[in-house]
Parts: sequence; structure tokens; C-alpha cells
Amino acid sequence: MTRSRWPLTVVPVLVILTAFSGCGDDEGTAQSDSTSSNTSSGGTGGVVDPDAGQPTANFGRACERPEDCGVDLLCLTSASTALSTGGPPGGLCTVACNQDPEICSTYADDARCVDFGGSAYCLEACDYGSTLAGAFDAAKCHGRTDFACEPSWADTGEPCTNVEDCETGDRCDGTCLRDMPTCMPRCNADPDCGGLYCDPRSGECVDDVPRGRRLTERCNVATEADQCRGSCGLIERAEGGRCDETCTLGAYPSCGVVPDPPTVGCAIPVNEKASFGDLGYCALLCDCTEDCPDQMVCVVAELAYLQRPGFCKSPEDGDSIRSNTNE
Repeated sequence: MTRSRWPLTVVPVLVILTAFSGCGDDEGTAQSDSTSSNTSSGGTGGVVDPDAGQPTANFGRACERPEDCGVDLLCLTSASTALSTGGPPGGLCTVACNQDPEICSTYADDARCVDFGGSAYCLEACDYGSTLAGAFDAAKCHGRTDFACEPSWADTGEPCTNVEDCETGDRCDGTCLRDMPTCMPRCNADPDCGGLYCDPRSGECVDDVPRGRRLTERCNVATEADQCRGSCGLIERAEGGRCDETCTLGAYPSCGVVPDPPTVGCAIPVNEKASFGDLGYCALLCDCTEDCPDQMVCVVAELAYLQRPGFCKSPEDGDSIRSNTNE
């Protein structure tokens, strides 16, 4: 899944409470949380989880009720409103870590305690890429199609004035930020939410239809309030801000309702290592540049599941452009 050039992206910083602390020896008991059976079955892409049946194997798996998770784990359902704006698509077996971030290491090596703004829960760590060509890897995020391995920029606490003060791969924002990829909720369409709506900004399931400007519509990155249904300017473009939405690479349908033939899809990887199961960016699909908005071109798509030969993007050097339908 190679591309001539990868987009310069701006990924929000997640607050990871376990960022650079040592592993603790204390175990804790999961707190109770609201549950509901109003969820989807949880996307797994048809893969078989190799760890099923192990003592902590349920951590990170989909659930509809507490019994699906077993002892010490709670079930956050898609209707639970437990996260930043809603609930995790397909449900999530996890444990609360507000009081004890180090409890996460009890359930999985390198598990993260992620703050969702008022509540914090343990989530699995992950690595970009897949050991399976063109398929979801059950060893990463349980092979779920309704989650994604996302960049999670954690604060190292090391002061910096520019990126040269940090280690390779870090970012500088007063202190050095380090990417700790994490399995995060990422609904890709309303069916992932079992009767609720998929919020393209948070990747969570919400009660109300998300409002705002649609994918690729113009927006002003300088305004305080985001005008987009997703987020304004996640991909930096020479012509200025456009509304962007994120998705899970390999998930279909994705990026909202997909008609036949599809007009949108998860087409742009978040980085050069990304593959199925990793975070991606939605794009309008196309046969030629005439299908794309002004100042965008139709470039060759290398992902067969998109079912269209190209996707629309801002032009860059090295792009393989489809200028007509005969190419």
C-alpha cells in the first residue's frame, strides 16, 4: 500500500495517564458502568481472536452486557455515553483507571490509561501495519473494524523549544510529545452503532445526528468553533482548510453512508506504515479529475475494497493523476 507522498496531518493529542510511569504491582477492581443491549455485535472483520479463552483475553473485545467481559472488566456499551461524546461502537470490555492508571498493565502489556475528559479507561496498545496483506490482524485491536490503531501523542515532560530538542519521531509543543499508538474507538458508519449515530469527529456512537459541513467542504482553521461534521484541516493543504473525517483503513462501508457505486471511502493512510486496522482519512472517490471538487485531482487508488479507481485530493508532486476515465 505505497503512495508517492504522504499527507502532512495534524492529529489531536490524547491524554494518556500512563505515559511514562513504571508498572505497578497493585491490582484493582473495575468500577461499574451503565450497560445496554442496544449495540451492534462489534466489528471483527471475520477474524478469529487467537487469545480467546485466556484470563485477560476479553480486555478490548466487543460486548453487549457485563457477562461478555468476565470478572473485573466492565462493559461500556455504544449507548453508555461513557467516553468524550458517546459510547464505543460495538461495546468495549475495559476497566476504569481514573484512580489508578497503572492498573491497565494488569490486563495487557503496554495498555494505556486514556482520559476521555472526566473519565479514563484502559485501552490496548498497538503497532502500525499488519502481518496479513490486505486483511485485519486479530492480534491487533482484536481485529476489530470499529476500532483503529491511532496516533496518541503523550507528554514526555521533557521541555523543548523545537523538534530538534526531542528524540527522533517526537513532536515539540513546549514539551516533547511521543507517539504511543493506541486502539481507539472508530465507528465508520451508523450500522457500527446499533441504532445510534456514528460521530465522525470522535469515532463514538451518539444519540443525535452529527451536524456541520461535509467532507472536503471549505472551512477556516483559524476559527475557534469547528464548522465541520468531522474536523477542519486535519490534512494540511496549500489551498487552505477543508473538512476532514477519519476512519479505519480496510473497513467497508466507511465514511458514512456508502451508495452503489460508492462515492466515499477510507482511502488515505495516516502515515507510511499504516495498513488495515490503522487510522485513515476519508476521501471522495472518483473515476477522473472531473469528479472532484475545485482545486483537487483524482489520483490512483491502490486499495481494492474502495471499488473505485481513484480518490480526490489536493495535488502534490509525484501524484499519479487520473485525468480521464480511460486511464
